[in-house]
Amino acid sequence: MRTPVLVLTLSLGLLAAATPAQAGDPLPAAPVTLAQNAGSAAPAVQPRPGAARLLGIVEDGRFALLGDTGPLPAQIRLTTIKRQEAMSPEAGEPDLSPHEGAAIMVEGFLDSGWLYEAAIVDRAGPILTELVRRSFAEGVQ
Repeated sequence: MRTPVLVLTLSLGLLAAATPAQAGDPLPAAPVTLAQNAGSAAPAVQPRPGAARLLGIVEDGRFALLGDTGPLPAQIRLTTIKRQEAMSPEAGEPDLSPHEGAAIMVEGFLDSGWLYEAAIVDRAGPILTELVRRSFAEGVQ
């Protein structure tokens, strides 16, 4: 008798299977529609024009980027403030503690180490978070 084996291929596309951002999240959900039925694949969601999408894990209440960040710092600070608002970005810095330890994808507009108009696009559950963490730790691309 053969034992079934589950094979997973890790890519950023796996986050489409993650748990959608829940009502009451500290950041507003991006203006997207995510599949609510766990048995169906989430639709491809396009970022807002000019917006960046970043994958990371919340560590000590801060968003830490995963993978090769290139010219970006490893930690990008998030704010719900618009770039043009006459307020300091710190005034809109969200509480990420409800997402502590989870992989999240955020969307917004990068400027000087800040992600303005930040919104959570998706949040991974515990299993997917661990797979994402391990894949980036091992350098899987």
